Amino acid sequence: MNIQRRSGLTEEQWRTTVGPYLHDILRTGAYPQLSRVIHEATDLDNDVRFERGLTHVLNGLKGLVS
Repeated sequence: MNIQRRSGLTEEQWRTTVGPYLHDILRTGAYPQLSRVIHEATDLDNDVRFERGLTHVLNGLKGLVS
């Protein structure tokens, strides 16, 4: 995913914006499976881990909206 092209933000700006939100979601404990996936993905670089985690969050939210 080319974050800059899709959002108009640099990758660092986008992470700065979304990172705290994702952290807050994980801290609630409401998404244990997402938390497990993120924390167990130690073999992946930070970019891949972040994108996979965000994808899980967004998919979960999509289910709530539908």
